[in-house]
Amino acid sequence: LLQLLTEGVDRSQVSKIFENVTFVVFNYDRCLEHFLAEALAAYYVDRLDDMRRVVANAKFIHPYGTVGELGWFGSMGPSFGAEVSGEKLLQIAGGLKTFTEQFTDEVLQAKLQTEIERARTVVFLGFAFHEQNMKLLAPKQKSDAKRIFATAYAVSQSDCEVIIGNILATLQTKPAHTSVEIRNDLKCAGLFEQYWRSLRAS
Repeated sequence: LLQLLTEGVDRSQVSKIFENVTFVVFNYDRCLEHFLAEALAAYYVDRLDDMRRVVANAKFIHPYGTVGELGWFGSMGPSFGAEVSGEKLLQIAGGLKTFTEQFTDEVLQAKLQTEIERARTVVFLGFAFHEQNMKLLAPKQKSDAKRIFATAYAVSQSDCEVIIGNILATLQTKPAHTSVEIRNDLKCAGLFEQYWRSLRAS
C-alpha cells in the first residue's frame, strides 16, 4: 500500500499523497495511521513529526470508534502502545461501539456515504462483508465507482458470486457500469501485487 501511494511522489509533494484516498477502518485500533506515519518517515528519510502531520490530514473513518485518537492527531488520546490506567480504559471504552449495537451517528454515516458515492475505485481488504457493515457503506445516491477490488481469502467461488451481487446492490450499480475483481486466492499484499498497474491507473 505504501509503495503504491508513494510511487512517483517526491518529498516536495508528500503533503498531497492522501488527497484522493479515504480509509474506512472497521477495527478499533490505530495501526494503519501509526504505520503510515512511521513508514513515510523511513521511506523519505524525514522527520517523524512531519510525516505524522501528513497522515493526520488524511481522511480516516472509524465507524465503530477507536481506542482513542493518537495524540498527534490533535486529541488527548493515548500514544500508540502506551499503558493506560483503568479509569482511562473505561473512558476509551465509552467511545466504542460493538458490532451488535445500533449505529446512530448520523453525521459520521453521512460522511461515509458521501465518500462511497464519489469514489471511483473501491478496495475491500480483509473485509468480511457482514450485512450490517454493508448497510453502513450504502450511499444514498448511486456510487460513481467504476472498479472494485476485493480480497475474500478462502471463501468459496459460489459465495464470492454472492458477495459480488451484494457489493453491486450496496453501491446501487450494475456489472455494465462497474467491474468487480474479487479474489479468494489472495491476501491483502497479494492483491496489491497482482493489480499494481490497475490500481495505479485509478
